[in-house]
Amino acid sequence: MKYIFNSILIFTLISCSSKEVNLDANGVFESTEITISAQNPGELTGLYIDEGNQVRKGDVLAQVDSTSLSLTKLQLLSQVSGLEARLPNIASNLKTLKHQISGLKNDQQRIQNMYDQGAATSKQLDDVNTKLASLESTYAAQKDNLTNQNNSLVFQIDALEEQVKLIEYQISKSTIKAPIDGVVLVKFVERNEMVGAGRPLMRIADLQHMTLKAYLNTEQLKDLKIGQKVTVFAEYGAEGKKELPGSITWISSESEFTPKTIQTQDERANLVYAVKVAVDNKDGLLRIGMYGGFKIK
Repeated sequence: MKYIFNSILIFTLISCSSKEVNLDANGVFESTEITISAQNPGELTGLYIDEGNQVRKGDVLAQVDSTSLSLTKLQLLSQVSGLEARLPNIASNLKTLKHQISGLKNDQQRIQNMYDQGAATSKQLDDVNTKLASLESTYAAQKDNLTNQNNSLVFQIDALEEQVKLIEYQISKSTIKAPIDGVVLVKFVERNEMVGAGRPLMRIADLQHMTLKAYLNTEQLKDLKIGQKVTVFAEYGAEGKKELPGSITWISSESEFTPKTIQTQDERANLVYAVKVAVDNKDGLLRIGMYGGFKIK
């Protein structure tokens, strides 16, 4: 009697877990995966993550040695300081000439008044005018020379400061930060390894927001539109299907043959359209590559 009861119980559990849901489309779950690479060559002096670690956007993941870049920055700043020390003080350098010109203008006015009254000769007036014109010419030439010298030094300083900004940018890129919230799927390097620019360091994925990429035929396509809500089902093997809310984010404009890994509801439909459905994975039960499907509400 006990054997019969156990047989009936097992049959009932199998029947419940194998209950099929008539899905409109089937596919697999995907996530946004990002391969993070080194942007500067050098020794990997720090690696602060391991596979499976959860990271937040902005977290420091690794550090490439930037000592040479820092030394280059100091050298450039030293050159900037040297050039700044050579910048001419135009106003100070022209102060004496400016004072002399002012005195000659006073003399010119005084002699002009005397000449008008017949108390000075035309030669005296011509002499003071000539001196004033010569001094003003000297003032203008010296001012142009000092201005050109200043502009040349400023141009060199600006060029060096732009190089400093570039070095600072490169130094900042030596610190590898997480571009998104996610989980470290795999790391490709270990601490103290030498890495080159562009070498992959690790791959992270946003597992909080998953995408079901499924396929449906032309007949089913007419019932879908971007933003439409659907019911998503995730395959959990013997445990059956987990039901989740989802929304259509993308519908392919071109048909393709049914992928071999996807079992469609209608075996007669060889040509299908890919559809992406956004699904929140707050409980973390969904996995990359897990089978699933959705039903149009």
